[in-house]
Amino acid sequence: MKRDTQTQRDQGEDYFTIQEVARKLRVSPKKVRALIDQEELPAYDFGSPTRSIHRIPVGEFEEWEQSRRITAARRVKKEARQSA
Repeated sequence: MKRDTQTQRDQGEDYFTIQEVARKLRVSPKKVRALIDQEELPAYDFGSPTRSIHRIPVGEFEEWEQSRRITAARRVKKEARQSA
């Protein structure tokens, strides 16, 4: 999700860079950009009209990551029940 940057700047929130998120997720920066473009990962664009500079709010990333873990755990449990 690309969001308005001024509100977040006013709140003084901390941000991850694309590279930091890529390391945390153990994926490439290209994959993180794709998640942002697909609006699966919350991000703010601090760049200019000609160049995007995305930042991912720490709190929103942690919530997003937790929701992914819960979804993955549910999928594994469902698959285990189906194969039993």
